[in-house]
Amino acid sequence: MNPLDAQAASLHSVPAPAQSLARLFMSLERQQHYPIMGLRQSIEQLGLLDALTLDVLAGESADLLRGNCTELVARGLLTTAELGHALARMFGLTHVDLSQPDAVPPGVTRMLRRPPGSGSASRAPAGNLSELLLALEEQRRLPITTLREAIRQLGLMTPAALEALEAVEPRLLREQSHQLVVRSLMTSDELGHALARTAALADVDVLRFEVAADAFTVLPVDAARSCGVVPLGLAADLFFVAAGSPTDEPLHRRLCELVGGNVALAWARDELIHKRLDMQAGMTSGHAVLPDMTWVPPPGASGLS
Repeated sequence: MNPLDAQAASLHSVPAPAQSLARLFMSLERQQHYPIMGLRQSIEQLGLLDALTLDVLAGESADLLRGNCTELVARGLLTTAELGHALARMFGLTHVDLSQPDAVPPGVTRMLRRPPGSGSASRAPAGNLSELLLALEEQRRLPITTLREAIRQLGLMTPAALEALEAVEPRLLREQSHQLVVRSLMTSDELGHALARTAALADVDVLRFEVAADAFTVLPVDAARSCGVVPLGLAADLFFVAAGSPTDEPLHRRLCELVGGNVALAWARDELIHKRLDMQAGMTSGHAVLPDMTWVPPPGASGLS
């Protein structure tokens, strides 16, 4: 078989699903060398509909095999999965066999098997700069969160209340979110937390956070108190600061001026921020005020035997 005949034969064959990342990359590379195909050709190659049926559909409306292809599912001619497979083949994407262990790396498998509710909504607040960087990295890998979804995740309003609010005054869940506080639908702390979630910012345990040794040298207690923030320290060329309203742009600009460099914000409750500042002021004056460090046994612990 000459090379042209071999290429033609490969165009009409359905490749086996990739069973590892290496094979996935090889399959994608091979697909890039093939000419772009139409949806009809893709459906025919996959054996989803025969040529006669496709001829009838094309005669009825050419758009059924183009922009209006979802009608094929609506009519029961294809399933959603079959149409997705055909469209993927049409765009040069490859098929992965997820039943094979090698297809998904262990780290991704652990993420996929994570139980519902164990994502960013339930992640423990960061207690040091390393945990903060990890939390930010995890947040950035998640899909963009709307304010409505953030409020739902944090349990600040019931789904029914959110649905009613969206129907009556949708602007409160968008450009006029400050009205949620004005109308006492939530506190400023709660709104700050929800907005932080939409901006993919992390939460910190500001009372127990291992603040860098020079953090209060860079941003002294008095300056921090005037802004309502707690300096956390420098990491990844950013000076991290905890705030109750970490998406406040004027606050961010003010902090950059005070620090003389790039500032990244994280969320913490205002009440706890003031307590941490009191603790720091007490340490400076020689009258330290320490947080409650009472040990609490983990759930299910039965004690020492």
